[in-house]
Amino acid sequence: MLNEILAILAVFASLGVMLLDLHVMIAIALTVLIVLLLPISLRVVSSLGLYPPLLEKKEIVSSDSSYHGEYLDDKFKRVLYANVFIGFFLFFGLIFLLNTLPSLFANIPGSAIMQNMTINISSYSIPIKLSQSNLSTADIAFSLTLFLIPAFLLSLRILANPGRYLFYNRNISVENENKKVNSFKEQIISLYFGFLATTEIILYFAVCFTIMKYNPSAILYIAYSFLPDYTPLAIFIFILIEVICIEILTWGGEEFLRRVPPLIRE
Repeated sequence: MLNEILAILAVFASLGVMLLDLHVMIAIALTVLIVLLLPISLRVVSSLGLYPPLLEKKEIVSSDSSYHGEYLDDKFKRVLYANVFIGFFLFFGLIFLLNTLPSLFANIPGSAIMQNMTINISSYSIPIKLSQSNLSTADIAFSLTLFLIPAFLLSLRILANPGRYLFYNRNISVENENKKVNSFKEQIISLYFGFLATTEIILYFAVCFTIMKYNPSAILYIAYSFLPDYTPLAIFIFILIEVICIEILTWGGEEFLRRVPPLIRE
């Protein structure tokens, strides 16, 4: 009898160790992933700040290593791949942030007062009644994410390769101008990478916390709660339109930089 009880306890202990190991293994795997992802993200974001001289189709790249350039089609493909990579991780990060941030302000004292407030202008009082939208938080987060990602990618590409329209000073030497431009480029890349890395790290901690506190399947429940109240077909169409918009804006950004060349082309 004692041996049977010990055998049963051993089985339950083994199951407990396996469950604990599953949580730990997933957390370790996510840690390795984020450690590898951050340097790759930095390299990809930094690549959008590079603009090698534009080559025409009839030009042939010299074998001299000091001479380099890039055809417009190759430039477009390189930037598009980088935009897809950044947009993919930015999508999940923004969806999580925009879904969770409103809950932080839900219980702030005075938030209920904002629904009924009065603005006093001179001797007049203007009552204002604020009503909530019929859209759910998931709907708003999903829609804002689809708008923010193309704007993020296009502004990063344009600002990381500034032209004469941003730096125009006749009384500055070329060397000093290049220093200012390089400093500006580094600040832009650091700003955008910092935002991307922040979303990735916050998402990493949220996933790890959920797995360690509950179980891995809880991630699916949370992800499902973040889905907008649209049909699967509508969500697919929205994402397809988003991919097409990113492709169009990528081409538009490269056309803009072709017509307004960056001050530093390297």
